Amino acid sequence: MPGAIRARVNYDVQMQGQITGRAEYDRALGVTEGFPSYTVQLADGVTDQSIAALTAGSGITTVTTLLLMTDQNITVKIGTVGSNQAFALNANGVLVLHGTSITALALSNASGSTANVTIGVGGS
Repeated sequence: MPGAIRARVNYDVQMQGQITGRAEYDRALGVTEGFPSYTVQLADGVTDQSIAALTAGSGITTVTTLLLMTDQNITVKIGTVGSNQAFALNANGVLVLHGTSITALALSNASGSTANVTIGVGGS
């Protein structure tokens, strides 16, 4: 069902009690499929776990907006697992991509603990 996902981000840089920089982002992006955010448990030792929203039957083949939040250090690969470098998303970190085109996404966890990862996706 066609709809929209709105991303609102206020980013303030504060140094010694003073705001020294500010950026704001507020945009809606049309999507044909979207899911409310959900949380998955990513067990310690899991490597390159694909995200369910990009697997068969989800209705999404290309993610155009993505939200990831985690309570443990994890690594994220965007695109084909074998050809892309993983990057760290640290505990209590947030990743927001809005206006992108992702066809594969994988998460790994070597933190020593189960990671609770909140995921929000929309696309077509």
